[in-house]
Formats: sequence, C-alpha cells, structure tokens
Amino acid sequence: MMEISKVIEKHLRMIFVTFTGVIYALLLILASRQWYFFDEWDLIGPRYQLFLDGNWPQFLFSPLVDHLTALNVVVYALVVKLFGIESYLLVGFLIVTSHLAVSFLVREIIRSRGHSRKFYNTAFFFVLLFGPGIENILWGVQLGYNVAIILALGQYLLLRLNIAKYSKLAFVFGVTSILCQSISVVFLISLLFLLIAERRFLLAAFQSGLPLLLYGLWNFTYGMSAVTPGFTINPRLISNYTEAFLTELSNVTLQLPGIGFMSYFIIFTAVAQLLIRPKHSHDLLYFLSAFVIYMISVTITRAGLGAEQATSSRYMYVGVILLLIIGLEIFKSLPKPSGELFKGLVSLVCMFAIFTNGIILYSSARDREIFNQETRRIVNEFVSRDDFALQPDDLQIDPSRNPQIKVGDLRRVYDLRP
Repeated sequence: MMEISKVIEKHLRMIFVTFTGVIYALLLILASRQWYFFDEWDLIGPRYQLFLDGNWPQFLFSPLVDHLTALNVVVYALVVKLFGIESYLLVGFLIVTSHLAVSFLVREIIRSRGHSRKFYNTAFFFVLLFGPGIENILWGVQLGYNVAIILALGQYLLLRLNIAKYSKLAFVFGVTSILCQSISVVFLISLLFLLIAERRFLLAAFQSGLPLLLYGLWNFTYGMSAVTPGFTINPRLISNYTEAFLTELSNVTLQLPGIGFMSYFIIFTAVAQLLIRPKHSHDLLYFLSAFVIYMISVTITRAGLGAEQATSSRYMYVGVILLLIIGLEIFKSLPKPSGELFKGLVSLVCMFAIFTNGIILYSSARDREIFNQETRRIVNEFVSRDDFALQPDDLQIDPSRNPQIKVGDLRRVYDLRP
C-alpha cells in the first residue's frame, strides 16, 4: 500500500494534467453539441444589426438585460460574421476554456492561502465538474461572466504579490473586467474594502475606485435604459429568495440530504472570525464581502421573479466558488479532528460530491443538447421554406421555445435579406 502511495505521489503532476486534459476534452465535446439559446439570440439578432450598421457606441455599450457586456457582443458579432451559426464549436471552446481558467484561479487562490495540495487539487476538480453551474460551463452567453471573474480574481492575486510592477497590470484587469459583466462591480467593491482595511487608501482609489467610477459613468449614460425584470424591495420576497439561495447552495455543494444549514454555518463562522481577528482576516474580508454583496444584488434584482430563481445555475456557480474559498479559509482556524477515519470520511465525501456533480453536469448537458438541437431543426426548416422571404421581420419562429428568434434576425444571420 505504501509503495502504491509513493508511485502516485511521484507521478501526481502527470496524473493531474491527464485528468484535466480528459475532462477538458469531454467538456469541449459536450459544448460543441449545443446551439444558440435564449439571450444569445439578442446578441446575434438586434445587437448584430448595430454591428452591421456601424453604430459602435450602442453596439458596445447598450446593456444586455441589465449588464454591460462589451466582450460578449464583440465575440458574437465576429463569430457570426466570420463563421455563421451552423457550428457552436468556437463559442463552446471559448466558454469551456474560460471555465477551465476560473477553476485554475480558484486552485491558485487556495494554494496561495497555505493549503495542502490535496485541498487545492480537490477544489479544482470540484469547480471543474460542478454540474449545477452548467450555464457557466457550456452556455456561451456566460463568457463575459466568466472572464469578469477571471480578471477580478487575477487582480486580487496580483495585488497580493505586493510587487509594484504588477500594480498597473492589476489596474488593467480591474478596468477591463467592467467591460465583461456587471459581476465585476461585486469584486471591485470587495477589493475596496480589503485595501481600506489595510489602510492602502491611494491604492484603493486607483485599483477599485477608478474602475467603479467608470462603471458609474456607463450606468449613468447607458445603463439607465436597462430593464431589471425581477427588481423588488419587498422584504418577504427578499427573505424567501435569500433562504432559497443559501439552502440550495449547501445542497448542491456536497449533494447530500439535510445539509442545507452548511452555508449559514460557514457565513456566520466567517463573520465571527472577522470580528475576533480583524487584523488577520483581510483576505477573508475580501471573499466574504464578495459573497454577501453578490447575494444582496442578486436578491434585490431577481427576487421579484420568484424564489425558484435563486437556484439558477449561474448564481450557484459564483456562490459555490466564493463559499468554497471562504469555507477553506475558516477551516484553517478551526480545531481539526485527527485520525485516519476522519481523513477517509472527508475524502469519501469529496469524491462523492465531485462524482455526483459530474453526473449532473453530463445529464444537464444532454438535456440542453436535445432542446437546442430541436431549436436548430425548427430554425433550419423555417429558413428553408419557399415563402421565407415573404415573412415579416418581426415574426417569431417559435414563441413558446425562444421568443427572441425572429425572421429579421435570421435574414441577417443567414444573409438572406430580400
């Protein structure tokens, strides 16, 4: 048994790279079988027309729902212009690769906090195979979301190096992140809290204050026209939504029944640690602030749509990443049971969670594939109709399936304008 452990230890890096490569390839295959879905048709429809018209300010800065997503609109316009929409492979490659980068950054953050290789490698595969977060793994419209997370976490890591030459690059990351998705604001505010707590006021103004000021300028000039469909300040709805969010977050993390309390335990323990050891918990402050601000912003802007919206895949994705980092951060300061039985139990639970979430990922991907390929069939049949050129531009192809798909958009995309 000892010899087997030594062999595994010796070749651990090769095993890690091999497993990562295999999972990445499988995710690419699953992504390539998807097709354009819901919000993506806003990007390849009305927004693509702005691109063709050369209306650059509106093309780049008009909000998508209630987000600044300049990165997405550029990517989709180029994909449609250069390659059309027959294949989803390029979009799939971009979203899967961005998800892989997020997983690596989570691994690096946990490694930098002094955790052992077992912890940060387990966390890496947990995020990589996090099935309940499938939208940020296989749905291209979440590319800006992922890249914003990448840039925000990259900015944090660069600043923690405390090397002057990386300060400018960190600032570029912060400014660029606001062009990707509004979740960047969550991390910029958290970074502001972190740097103020460390009394680095000028750095806080430069790294966080200035990007937030630029985002505020966008919000004043373009963002005010955004539609926030679930906005509410109803205390009852907000309470229901928050409870659903925290409970589901616990359930999808370990996929074990009766564990809905875990999110509450982690958050309250983290708050207690901040109050007891404020000078030694600045990094915990950053991630806890991000979690709380994210939960509050999502709650206020989406609770009006119903508590079930709290379990949306994209919200679980960010929530689990932050909860995982916070949980491991407070784990360092808690008394730890010793013994092989405890270590074996923890390993078993982690493997179960990774395996189960991987199964959920595959099953959800197959369900989305069936839906998307049926949409693709309906669109192709409609475009092939003899009377397609006679149909009005505002006609919806299949309102019950995807109301965003209209004849005028298809004419532009397929270059079939009469």
